[in-house]
Amino acid sequence: MENTDINYKPRKIWKALLFSLLMFGVGQIYNGQIKKAIILFICLVFVPLIAAITKLSTTFYGNIIVYTIFIAIMLFAIIDACLNAKKQKNYVAKKYNKWYFHLIFGIIIFFGAWLFFKSPLSPQYKFVRHFQIPTTANAPTIQLNDYVVADMQAFKNANPDYGDIVIFSINDELHAFRIVGKPNDTLSIKDNFLIINNNLLKYSLHNTENFAKYYDEYEEELPNGHKHLIWKYLEFSNEKADIEIIIIPNDCYFVMGDNRDDAFDSRYLGVITKEQIKGKATCLIGNNFKRNIDLTKN
Repeated sequence: MENTDINYKPRKIWKALLFSLLMFGVGQIYNGQIKKAIILFICLVFVPLIAAITKLSTTFYGNIIVYTIFIAIMLFAIIDACLNAKKQKNYVAKKYNKWYFHLIFGIIIFFGAWLFFKSPLSPQYKFVRHFQIPTTANAPTIQLNDYVVADMQAFKNANPDYGDIVIFSINDELHAFRIVGKPNDTLSIKDNFLIINNNLLKYSLHNTENFAKYYDEYEEELPNGHKHLIWKYLEFSNEKADIEIIIIPNDCYFVMGDNRDDAFDSRYLGVITKEQIKGKATCLIGNNFKRNIDLTKN
């Protein structure tokens, strides 16, 4: 004989879908699957963490892989919640199947996700960070609102080299510029062209139609052979376009923006120390997602 005393609370697909869309994992909790929700959440936060530790996420294609896995986990959680809700017609409500418990679980998951993905305390911040660039100081390579991925462990066992775009801190404010001078180098600047250790760097003009009216675009080759593009305004006189000889102190670096007339770099900030350097920009995702650049080569 069927027991009519049992108060069945069939799960509704639309509620499982809504909970899943509002907050990751709450759809599973609604279905009485707390363990599965915990496992899915662990997968969600540890995939990017492992990718950061292994430096997979410091490359463009590595980021594509990580985000693909990330999205796949989220889609699985949504579909799984809906399918299980459909199956559970004889579901007996658990003690935590109350709206306020669902809200509490959602808040816990939200702050857990924030801690792992956004908080300065995130374990990922020790390995990889993402920045949106707010200026044109490093144009044309890095343009306004581009996204840059930085390897925060790049110089743990290595020293910065010519051409590296480094993330460094001054008064707790982060900056990103290219290294053009290394410890003990003799450096001077003539009309925005660099002279390092008494040798004028190699330059070749690369004007393009889009910018020919406003800029001269040159390819600059640093002493280690690293090549990148720089901009010089045609109708603008920069007070720091000419600098007399300076000798870079030991354990210090001279950094400059590729947009030579629009960069608040070492010409204004002074040299930076190795201790101030926090990481190295490794790849760029353009603000329109059409430009993807390996910054270790540009």
